[in-house]
Order: sequence, then C-alpha cells, then structure tokens
Amino acid sequence: MSTLRFPTRPSDETCVEFYELKCIMPSTNTAAKFEHVIAEARFYSNEFKKLQDVTVPHFHELFMGEMMDEEDTACLVLDYIRESLSRCLWTMNAEFRHAALKTLRLIHHAGVQHNDLVERNIIVDENYRPFIIDFEIAGDINDKCGQVIPVIFNAKEPTCEEFGCEEMHDSCLIADVWQLRHVQFMHRYVPAEWATTPDELAMRAPQVLAMKKPTHQHWTE
Repeated sequence: MSTLRFPTRPSDETCVEFYELKCIMPSTNTAAKFEHVIAEARFYSNEFKKLQDVTVPHFHELFMGEMMDEEDTACLVLDYIRESLSRCLWTMNAEFRHAALKTLRLIHHAGVQHNDLVERNIIVDENYRPFIIDFEIAGDINDKCGQVIPVIFNAKEPTCEEFGCEEMHDSCLIADVWQLRHVQFMHRYVPAEWATTPDELAMRAPQVLAMKKPTHQHWTE
C-alpha cells in the first residue's frame, strides 16, 4: 500500500485528504496480480457495499490502463484511515480484540472469507476502531459462516470442529480469547487441567526407566 497526499481544494495546503493506493505494476506474474486486485475491487463494490466505513475503508475506484512505457498497470483507491496495527493483536485490550473479531464476523456475514487475517491487515482510525484490508486472496463463503459458538473471552477453548469456523477460530487464537486447551510439557501437549499446580503436573510426568548400573569386567592374565 502507498499513501497519496492530495489537497481538497487547489493550492490549499490546509485542507488535505489522504488515500490508500494499491498499485499493481508490471512484473513476471502481473496477470495473476491483476485477477486478485480485480476480485478485491468486486468485493468492495458488491459484498462490502454496506460495510464501507464500517468494517472496511471506503472504496473509490479501480483504475486500469497503460503506463508511458505501454505496460499495463492497475491502482485500487481507498480512503486513508491510519497505519496498520503495530502490536500483536493479543496484546491489545479486550474491547479492541472483541471489535476486531466482530469486524471479521461481519465480513463473514457478507459472504467473504479473508484468508490472511494478520496484524498488518488490520488498520485503526483516530478512535482506534479496527478496519480490515487486503482481500487479494479472499474467497466466497459458499453458504454461510459455520460459527455456532459465540466468542466469549476467558472461556475454555473449543475445538475448531466445535466452534464451526476455521478462520474465526484461528483469529480467536491470535487474539488470545480463550483459556488454553493444552499446554506443552516435556516435549508434548497435555490437557491444561493438568497444570493447575506444579505438583499436579509433576505427577503426570512420563515414567523414565532407570538405566542399569554398568558392570565392570576384570581381566586377569
């Protein structure tokens, strides 16, 4: 992404608007990149039409054409909000993490799966509201989001199968929503209930066979 600084009125530096630009420049895989950015523009124009300025930035236009060297290029233009999240999602307060997950949930309700929800694709406005960007590898949800369990902070972690939606489940793990289901102990994963106290965990340690005491042979001439 690049940022365009543009005065709202000619020769008026006091009124400046910013736009996010996603430019696809000529390269060895230009055709594939064009397909991705065209698909992303379609999401903004269709599925995200009611979500613009709510969960995703406002979409202006996708411009395509030839550069001066007659090479094709494309430029997707969005409203500039602010920078990407600069901290790990799990370090944010519960209110922000809940808002970010709700944003993803609304995108799923619109029929789209992001497929790359990481911190660099979460941007925040001046009020620290989360927005999600970069839908180049997003895909359609064939029916509807399969999530059947609500997101409850500090509840016991459900399995992905119990939760019903892999992307939402993975995002909850990134956001550190739940109490751990398993912990790592002696190079393996064990139920978190075993780690309530050090003594309880020690009782679960695997039995190690004692090595036999070596025998010494005495040679006589």
